[in-house]
Amino acid sequence: MSMNTNPNGAPTREWLDIAPQPFLDDLEPAARAALLTMARPIRRASGDELIRFGQPSRGAFVLSSGSAEVRRALPGGGTLAVACLREGSLFGEASLIEQGITTASVVATSPVEGWFFDRDSFRAFVAQTGCAARQVQLALTRVLIGRLRTLNSTVLDCPTRTPPGEGATLRQTAGPTDLQTADLSFPVVDFADKFAFFAGFEPEDIAAILALGTVVAGDRGCRVFNAGDTATRFFLTVRGAVEVGDHVDGEFRRLAVLGPGQALGHASLLTDGVHTLAARVRETAILLEIEAAKFFGSCCDDSSFAAKIQRSVQHALLNAIHRTNTQLTRRVSERSLAASVLTDLG
Repeated sequence: MSMNTNPNGAPTREWLDIAPQPFLDDLEPAARAALLTMARPIRRASGDELIRFGQPSRGAFVLSSGSAEVRRALPGGGTLAVACLREGSLFGEASLIEQGITTASVVATSPVEGWFFDRDSFRAFVAQTGCAARQVQLALTRVLIGRLRTLNSTVLDCPTRTPPGEGATLRQTAGPTDLQTADLSFPVVDFADKFAFFAGFEPEDIAAILALGTVVAGDRGCRVFNAGDTATRFFLTVRGAVEVGDHVDGEFRRLAVLGPGQALGHASLLTDGVHTLAARVRETAILLEIEAAKFFGSCCDDSSFAAKIQRSVQHALLNAIHRTNTQLTRRVSERSLAASVLTDLG
C-alpha cells in the first residue's frame, strides 16, 4: 500500500493491492456461459463513471479489458482513491446481494470493456437449483472473502493507538481450541430465529443447522483459533462475544467483536482452509461449532437450503467489509490530518 496527496486537488491515493478476484474464471465453462447470457456488454471511455457514490445500487461489473479506480469520500471532505481495478476485476458485487446506496465511485482510468450484471436478473439466476447457480454463489462468496482479507490486512498495517487491554497474548494450548463442550440450561432453538445469520430461514431450516453442531463454551481470553491454524470448524456465537484480529508488533490488534448470531471461521473454510486472523473470547461465550465436512455438506450442494446458507454467509461478509472499510477510512483520515498539522507546524 502506498499513499500520496496531490496538492492540485486530485484524490488522495491509498492504494490497496487488490488483485482481480477470479469470479468468472472460478466457474466451469457451462456455468460461465449460462451466467453471461444474462449479462449486458458495456464499453466506457476513460474518465467515465461506472458507479457513482451515493446512488441506488443497480448491479455489478466485470472488466474484460482496461482499468478503473475506486474512490471513497473522506469524512472531512475530498476523496480517497483506494484501489485500481483491471482485467478480470468484479466490482459493485454488494448490489448483487442486497439493495442499498453505493458507498464509493468507480471511474474508468482507460477505455474499458466488460459486462454488467443487473441485480434482479442475477438474483433470479442464483435462486435456481442446480450446479451452475451454486457455482456462481460460491464464486461470489470467494470474491467477498478476498476483498475482506485485503481490507483486514491493510487496516492491521495502519498505525493506531491500542486501547488498554487490547495487547494481551492469546492463551496457547495443545488442542484445536480452548473451548470446552457445554451443557446448556436453555434450548438455543427457542431464540435462534432472532440471530442475523438465520434471517429468512424457516424454523425447520434453523433446527437442521443446529442439529449439525456441538455447543461449546469458553471464558474471557480463551482461544477459538489462531492465525495460521488449519480451519476445521464453523462457529456461530450464541451468547457473549468473540473478538477477531491479529498480533502486530507484539500486541493483539482487534478488527471486530462478534456477538450473538454472528458467524466466524466460514471465510477460511470456503477458501484455502487456513485462518488468516485469530479469534478469542472477549466475554464469556457460548458458541455453536460445526465440523468442516458438515458445513460444506450443508452449504455447497445444489439445494435451496444450501442457497440460504450461502446468502447468510454473503451478508455476514458484506457487514464485515462495511465495518472494515469504515475503520480504514477513519484511520487514513486521522493520518492525513496528523500530516497536515505537522506540515502547518513546520
